[in-house]
Amino acid sequence: MNLRISQKLMLAFVGLTVVVLLATLSLARWSFERGFYDYVNAVEKVRLETLALELAKIYQQGDNSWRTLSQRRFDSLVQNFAPPTRPRLPPTEHPMENHRPPPSHLGGPPPPGLPSRTLLLDKQQNRIVGQGPYERDSELSEMVELPILIDGAIVGALYSDPRRELNDVPETAFSSQQWQAGLLIGSLALLIASAMSYLLAKALSRPVNTMLATVHQLASGNYTLDSTTPTADKHKSINSNDELSLLNARLHRLAQVLAESQTARKRLIAEISHELRTPLTILKGEIEAIKDGIRPFGPEQLASLDEETDRLHHLIEDLYEVSLSDVGGLRYQFENIDIRAILDATVHSAQARATSTNIAINLQASNEALLVYGDEQRIDQLFRNLLENALAYTDGPGEIQITAHNRNGHCIITIEDSPPGVSEEECAQLFDALYRPDASRSRRRSGAGLGLTICSNIVSAHRGRITAQPSALGGLAVTVELPAHEG
Repeated sequence: MNLRISQKLMLAFVGLTVVVLLATLSLARWSFERGFYDYVNAVEKVRLETLALELAKIYQQGDNSWRTLSQRRFDSLVQNFAPPTRPRLPPTEHPMENHRPPPSHLGGPPPPGLPSRTLLLDKQQNRIVGQGPYERDSELSEMVELPILIDGAIVGALYSDPRRELNDVPETAFSSQQWQAGLLIGSLALLIASAMSYLLAKALSRPVNTMLATVHQLASGNYTLDSTTPTADKHKSINSNDELSLLNARLHRLAQVLAESQTARKRLIAEISHELRTPLTILKGEIEAIKDGIRPFGPEQLASLDEETDRLHHLIEDLYEVSLSDVGGLRYQFENIDIRAILDATVHSAQARATSTNIAINLQASNEALLVYGDEQRIDQLFRNLLENALAYTDGPGEIQITAHNRNGHCIITIEDSPPGVSEEECAQLFDALYRPDASRSRRRSGAGLGLTICSNIVSAHRGRITAQPSALGGLAVTVELPAHEG
């Protein structure tokens, strides 16, 4: 039997309610009967105490003997101190009543209208008066006993049968009324619990249904769950902070990430196509011009073809590096490395180009050891890409400032340059593949804007962090934080 989750929840809630109600009603019934019998027997004991006082007077009036007490007088006293007469149920109306006809030699049952069997025994437990049979020791131990005392001495004892069942019409009617009231209350509670279970099951299954619809849309390739979609409206109606709502919110966050990834992938394909088309168009035009005889084939045309070929080569290499770093395909050989030595080598290799463009490079590193646990080749590639980016996007005369120091268990390296600058809004997008800022920092003749993307992936592989922000020098400041290694 295939049931929806809401139906399963409702059946579980209703089933639990039924079990609790049955247990509660059974315990309440057992407690009522036990308490009611205790009350009736307590009333019986009070009656015997009053009767005992009268019997003590009779015992004293008879010269400290029971010779003046007859059975008729005893029955009259029992009748006078009994509760109001209650009609007893006939045997056919109360099948649970235990009817045991007594032996003829032990006497008959109490007269109609009298309370349950009451006996008066002397101190040797011989019956003086009283109706109904009894067996010594076997029955007396189960009866309600009250000794009769005169000057502290026991002269007799009253015995009465305890009540273990209801045999009077008012008592039976009261018990039946209580049982019917309990059943009515239980039925009403079950009805309310069923309604509440239905509402609770619907409320609990609503986030599940919402997530099911969200997953269905994601599986269909629809990642744009905006305010016009049905699941978005359902998501807005869920304001709780439980696990289901949190999971639903994260599904929507996943949809946003997938939508952003899909948009980035489409943009990346479009920009790669554009970057590849430009050098190919130039190459094709140059070759067509040479073939048609418009341009003579010579060293100048060969240099132009070589430049465009190099541009294609760099673009393809950068794309290959980005794809490897994105999927974790770059190989890393981690060891203890000195950041200062790598920075010195990077600055030294770029010094000639910086001088030719009238850009000064200043390196300021602290005197303490700058050690990290990483791959020396990839860290060298990281700093070369960052310095190449700074040289390409800095006007001459200009300045590039490099600082390195330890702080809070991290090695902090900052590379900042002079104008032109980048706005704060664009800084967060600089590490996206093929992203280029405005025209003032887009004059590079080679490359496709993949260097910073590769840098970001290298830093992530070293469990570090890379950020970009406007520089105090007027250009861009890129900060790399790598976990320092205790040397």
